Amino acid sequence: MEKRPIIFSRKMKREKINLSKDLRRNMTKSETLVWERIRAHRIGGLHFRRQAVINPYIVDFYCHSLKLVVEIDGGVHESQREMDAERDRFLTALGLRVVRIPNQRVLVDIEEAMEEIESACQEQEGLTPPPSPPQNGEGC
Repeated sequence: MEKRPIIFSRKMKREKINLSKDLRRNMTKSETLVWERIRAHRIGGLHFRRQAVINPYIVDFYCHSLKLVVEIDGGVHESQREMDAERDRFLTALGLRVVRIPNQRVLVDIEEAMEEIESACQEQEGLTPPPSPPQNGEGC
C-alpha cells in the first residue's frame, strides 16, 4: 500500500470539512464524556483533535504527536466490522495506532475507558522518538 500523508483541512473537499464540523457539534454522549477528559491537554499534556479528518476517514480522536487514533464504537460497529477492519488497516499503514473502545464501556465505567486511553498513550510515548534537538540557530 502506498504511504499517503495525513491530510488536514487544506487539501480536503469542502464536504468532508463540513461533515467533520457537524460531527463535532453533534458528538454522542460517550464521545462527549471522553472529550471532556482529554481536551485541553488533560492527559499528560497531549493535544487531541476531535473528529479529525485523515482522508478518506474522520476519526473520533487523534493525537498527532503519538500517532494515536481513539475510536469510540457504538452499536452500529457490530454490523460494520469488515469496514472497521479495512479502516484500521488503512490507518495502520500510515503508521498510526488505532484503539477502539466500546461505547458501552465509556457509559458504564468512564474511569476504565480513560485508563485504557492513558495506557495506550503511555505505550505510544515509549515508541515515539523524542523530537530532535534544535540545530545551530534554530528554536531560539
